[in-house]
Amino acid sequence: MIAWGGPVVTSALAIEIVKPLIYVRNKPKEHGAAKSIEGKTSAGMKIVMVDDVMTTGTSVLNGIKQLKETGLSISDVYVVINRLEGADKALDDIGVQIHQLTDILEITNILFQEKLIDEEVFDKIKNQVNQN
Repeated sequence: MIAWGGPVVTSALAIEIVKPLIYVRNKPKEHGAAKSIEGKTSAGMKIVMVDDVMTTGTSVLNGIKQLKETGLSISDVYVVINRLEGADKALDDIGVQIHQLTDILEITNILFQEKLIDEEVFDKIKNQVNQN
């Protein structure tokens, strides 16, 4: 789990499914044990990564790299919102499958249908996604 929006989602999920939670920092703490991975882990442990929003996948890829360097195994990432800006391909390139609850196009489409955004905004978002 990466950044700060994700801990809310993952903490609730870990409690609900009674599984341990580990946290991957973007960089090690500058005090204490100076760890970049917080939580109890063991070599060969299978990890499911969960994040709130995924854009290009850079922070998730960095987290996966850190997890693999410590001997952990990861093959799947779950994300609440996929912004469709390259993360799918980046994860596919390293053999990690992405699972999403929704994506920016689905959200935008609903907002447009409900007349909460105008056609200009709707088209701008569709064009941005199509460029990636």
